[in-house]
Amino acid sequence: MKKVAGIAAFVFCVCFSSTSFAQDEQASCGAASILGDMNVMVLPLHNVGGDSEIGGNSTWIRVDAKLKNMGPYALLSGVVFIQERGGDGSRFHGYFSKRIDLSRVNVPGCRTRDFEVTGKLDAHSAKNHHGWVRYRHGSGIVNSAECVADVKGDDTGYLGCDIRFNAYRVKRVRIPQNTAVCNDVVVPVGRIDVTNLLHAHRGDTEIDGNNPTIKIYWEKTLSTGNSEISLLIRVNVLEPVGDNTTFERRVKKTFPFTLTPGCKPAASKLGGNSISRRGGRNNHKWTLYGGKGLLREAECLSDTRGDDAGKLGCRLWFHDIVIETSP
Repeated sequence: MKKVAGIAAFVFCVCFSSTSFAQDEQASCGAASILGDMNVMVLPLHNVGGDSEIGGNSTWIRVDAKLKNMGPYALLSGVVFIQERGGDGSRFHGYFSKRIDLSRVNVPGCRTRDFEVTGKLDAHSAKNHHGWVRYRHGSGIVNSAECVADVKGDDTGYLGCDIRFNAYRVKRVRIPQNTAVCNDVVVPVGRIDVTNLLHAHRGDTEIDGNNPTIKIYWEKTLSTGNSEISLLIRVNVLEPVGDNTTFERRVKKTFPFTLTPGCKPAASKLGGNSISRRGGRNNHKWTLYGGKGLLREAECLSDTRGDDAGKLGCRLWFHDIVIETSP
């Protein structure tokens, strides 16, 4: 039976019981457990390579997760990846991110000690298996995952995993008196589409299969009042031969955030970066490219058959922006 997904590109259902946060009954700061009995549903996964059918072939399933202390909360994030073993190697993936309120496990005068832990699960599905299967033997914070890795026919909108986590024990330490606690601020970014690239008045409007160069630039800037961070993005597709046909578009996204009173952001963590990739000869499909730094990855269409005007662009997935702060 197929599990029917919602309309959204990614649907995350995060559930936990009342025992997810078990505090120690100690007079000192002590320790506490989080993540126990928690699960994250990542459904549906997004097709990022090959066609949209596993076609009854076995698959490789990978789950990666990270849990990091961000001060008032812990950030649980990760990715689910399913790839067809054989055929055209169809690939599907999806990200998840969840904040866990640490105030529920703290005691007056104490805070949780810094931590960053990971977990993963690697598994293979059988051929022609079209149902949900529980895969065990995860490691670190990942306990297991129940996944559907193939359905009969088109797999778009049906593949995904329900991930279960192991409990993680966090230690608490005392807060020195009259000390401002300046925690990192996490600003979720997620996916940003830069599509319908504009002709840059250079060359004609056809890449013509000539292995175009794809350049993606991004820069982070803070507002004057330190209440917003802006992400400036520019995507450029250039035909490296012939008449050097060029398409380009710029977008700006602004994200508000709140600083702890008495704290300020570390300006050294701002600035920009870029990547350059080649689209390939006569490649007329959306293609996934690895990123670096803030850019997790990019899926781009850099050429089509015939006139390319208004058709090219990139779908960009970014890591969360982490703003370090100090008194």
